[in-house]
Amino acid sequence: MNFRDQSIDGAGLPLLTEEHLTNSLGMKLGPALKLRSMLAKKLGGPCPCALCSVPTPPPPPARTNSSGSGSSKGDTTPTANRPPSNDGSIG
Repeated sequence: MNFRDQSIDGAGLPLLTEEHLTNSLGMKLGPALKLRSMLAKKLGGPCPCALCSVPTPPPPPARTNSSGSGSSKGDTTPTANRPPSNDGSIG
């Protein structure tokens, strides 16, 4: 098997994993890794498949250092967007 037999074009090449290259196309692991490394350098970053297969954690919540009025419970939601509290007070 080769790339032409599998109809793999330039757009599909960066999407191949080492497993695709070794199992489906019969490449040895060393050349498969070299090919992926060269593609990553040529494209200017990590392989797109690596980005899809590795979940990234969400960014930590933004912390603000407010030294004025506000809740001491750590709520950084702006007052205009905050739902009314149910503490029994009116207004």
